[in-house]
Amino acid sequence: MSDPQAEPVGAGAHAAEEKRGPKVNAAIDGMADEQMASQPPAAGSGPTTVDRYYLAWVEYQQQRGAEPDGVDLSKHLGEKGVVGRNGRAAAASTLRRYLLPFRIYSIWGRGPTAP
Repeated sequence: MSDPQAEPVGAGAHAAEEKRGPKVNAAIDGMADEQMASQPPAAGSGPTTVDRYYLAWVEYQQQRGAEPDGVDLSKHLGEKGVVGRNGRAAAASTLRRYLLPFRIYSIWGRGPTAP
């Protein structure tokens, strides 16, 4: 009888020879399905929901000189009339997941700095 652990790792593996299937549009980092578009936005369709959140985040900082937390950003979005399907501004808990990526993106967008 053959010992299954004696077989070298990858001995039964073969290189893929078939063409890959279509790409999958899956949620990343636990984002809810309603926040991820099932299709890429059509040309000229306007900003996505997250784009509007980011623009409000930037505007808040320009107006107040500090980064908003989830509660502040939710209130700011509500004041601007940016509401979800339920007719209310996004929940602070929903917005909190975007705060760090927004900060990283804004720093990245500044480009390299001279020493």
